[in-house]
Amino acid sequence: MYKGFIIDDFDNNSDFSSLSSRSVPEILRFANLTESDYLINESFNSSLKDFIIQDSVDRDVILDGQKIIDNYFPEVYADIFISHSHKDVEKAKDFAKIIYHKTGLVSFIDSEVWEYANDLLRKIDDVYCPNSDDTYSYEKRNVSTAYVHMMLNTALLSMIDRCECLFFLSTPNSFNTEEEIENTTFSPWIYSELSMANAIEKKMPARFTDIEKSLLEQSVEQFSQEDSAPELKIALKPKTENLIECSGSQIKYWLSNCEAHKKLENLDGLYNIFKSPKRGVVGRMYG
Repeated sequence: MYKGFIIDDFDNNSDFSSLSSRSVPEILRFANLTESDYLINESFNSSLKDFIIQDSVDRDVILDGQKIIDNYFPEVYADIFISHSHKDVEKAKDFAKIIYHKTGLVSFIDSEVWEYANDLLRKIDDVYCPNSDDTYSYEKRNVSTAYVHMMLNTALLSMIDRCECLFFLSTPNSFNTEEEIENTTFSPWIYSELSMANAIEKKMPARFTDIEKSLLEQSVEQFSQEDSAPELKIALKPKTENLIECSGSQIKYWLSNCEAHKKLENLDGLYNIFKSPKRGVVGRMYG
């Protein structure tokens, strides 16, 4: 990853349709696009038996973790990682469509992976964690959940590292606005993604090798079961000092000046806008 951006008021600027004379559905029809064209949304549905290394009555169950990762969380190519609340998934998808239409860049929508992680966890728990009374073993479920969540978390870290750019959609669904818990999140996945994006080593794109190094800045929902008990929420405050805060209007400005055939050059234009130490000031995209 080279740069990460927090779009502070995305909820108030989530309608990017003004960037095109066509609506989002019209854009897709006009360009003859399918969902796989503008975002990464791979679907995998392997059976647990495909991952068994050892499973007998008198021995421990062993599943092949690498095969699980390769099937459920494979490494794929994408230009942009979009981090968001699962409640904003449709807004995130529309944003990815507009990005592709205006820039030719492909986005990775992280919540599309969360669903498959929960499916995987359910398959494992149904086979290996049941009690005799149609409930799950607390101890065994703790183990299965730790395995699956760590595999998912590692896969998300890998995708953040592989993508050149990250956008976090800051909305009331993703960041709390109440005074006592302002700028915290109840989502452990958002907390993890922003923390990783903030701490990860920033990698200058190869096309920048001749540009002076000063350009480089050092810069979920939990698996749940139906229950009548109050839901546990922990307010987590990720470190974000190495991520760039921006507004929806600034992102609109960037997209309105993009040309789809330029692709990665459009990202260069985005970086130039925020090259100034005064990040509230909009700079020129090129040159």
